[in-house]
Amino acid sequence: MVQAVARKPTSSFSVLIQVYKMHIKQAIIEGYKSYKDQTISEPFDQHINVVGMPLGSMYGKKMFGPFLQ
Repeated sequence: MVQAVARKPTSSFSVLIQVYKMHIKQAIIEGYKSYKDQTISEPFDQHINVVGMPLGSMYGKKMFGPFLQ
């Protein structure tokens, strides 16, 4: 489950194009590959976040990306 917050349109042409920004508040991963029952509750930044783990770690960085899609 990913919690996200929708914001009001930020474009100056909001009548023609509506742009909504979302940011992740918390990620709860249940039964997904090697991330079984993990809660990622670090404060997520609204602009950019980096996922980093040691090489050879049991929690692969490649497996985290598809979870967010």
